[in-house]
Amino acid sequence: KTSNTIKLADLADDLAKDINIKIPEIDTVLPESLTRPHIPEPRPDIPGAKPDIPETRPDIPETRPETPEPVHDTPPENPAPEPGRGAEPAPEPAQEPKPIDTSGDPTGPHSDPVKHDKTNDADEPTTPAEDHTPATETHPDQADHPASETHSHTGDAADGDGSGPAHPAPRLPDVHDYGTDLSQVSHHETQLADISRGIPHSEEFTAVESTRNSLADTSHELTEQAKPILQDLHENHGINWTTRQMSRSDFDEVMNKATDQALKAGDTALARKIDSLYDIWFDQLDTKTALTHASEELGSVGGDDVLAHYGVTRGGGGVGAGKGSFDKFGVSGDGSQLFVLEEKGGGATVNSAGRVVEDGTRAPQGSAAYFTDIAKHDTVFQEFLSRPENASLAQGLKDGTVEARYLLAKSAGDGTTVLSEFLMNPDSIDWNQILGG
Repeated sequence: KTSNTIKLADLADDLAKDINIKIPEIDTVLPESLTRPHIPEPRPDIPGAKPDIPETRPDIPETRPETPEPVHDTPPENPAPEPGRGAEPAPEPAQEPKPIDTSGDPTGPHSDPVKHDKTNDADEPTTPAEDHTPATETHPDQADHPASETHSHTGDAADGDGSGPAHPAPRLPDVHDYGTDLSQVSHHETQLADISRGIPHSEEFTAVESTRNSLADTSHELTEQAKPILQDLHENHGINWTTRQMSRSDFDEVMNKATDQALKAGDTALARKIDSLYDIWFDQLDTKTALTHASEELGSVGGDDVLAHYGVTRGGGGVGAGKGSFDKFGVSGDGSQLFVLEEKGGGATVNSAGRVVEDGTRAPQGSAAYFTDIAKHDTVFQEFLSRPENASLAQGLKDGTVEARYLLAKSAGDGTTVLSEFLMNPDSIDWNQILGG
């Protein structure tokens, strides 16, 4: 082996001499950094990332001189394509993601795509017309509340449970906004202007209305039961009674007399028919009495809801106030207005016959003459205005700084209270005379 090695070395020397190449002797050791490629450590900011191992090529330098990229304030127009490549389309500018607008989506962006059905919302108030709310007159006060909204008389002006901020009470429209020249309204004339059909109602109103309407249904059923008997008496016995007569409280005298005549004539069948009609009349009388009281109470509670809606402190009146008295009255929260209410429940209407006043004329309900006469003779009203704590109110009525508003609140049993105002010429009302000086 040694001999062969020597021979190969000699051959290499001979070959080098022939081609005139000098082979230098290397007596130094290259540094390790030039004999082993550099392997960078893995990047700690990317878990599991593999190190970038550069490709080692002996004929290409490991590093290139860095050439700074040209900085342009704006991208060059129509850059020239690189040699050998066609022009590439310019990339579209990046667009910022648009925010999702949920203002018109009742279900929200993360809800199931189910159509929002208000009929399934337990907290949605059900309102007659619109979707059940009766049409409201166009007036500054009308958009406040739907007709069927319910509230409690305690803490009406507060939010929710009464702990929230108080809402300012709405005000009545100015009397001059009705478009009527009040100076032309006569002292004995009744004129009405609609204010609102959107008075919010209390739970008490709903309960009273339900009772009243149930009694009205019972009264109607009894009338229907009487009709075939009345028809039979007319066709077979020549007795011409009507359902209107059956509403009279003294109709029992008429029936008793006819029954006695039938018994004397030996007509037991006729007497029994009249007797069955008598039973219906008796039940009808009781029902109508209860219905009248329930209608009066409905009108009174409707009036309470009006006062609560406008933030009025009640001064007097109510069920059983009696003839010759205002149904209800009170003072606005700021003391600038006196509210006087005529309350009608069920089918009750304004009394056009009114009352005979001091000058010997008849003044219809709702006229300035009627108002003046009641104000002078209503003892509860007079006592209220004579109290020491109400001295400024009485003085304000006399000097015109307090405005008297004469209103009609009609609750017909259809879920609404219609509020109107009796129009009066303020110059025809003498508060000094009413209050005695």
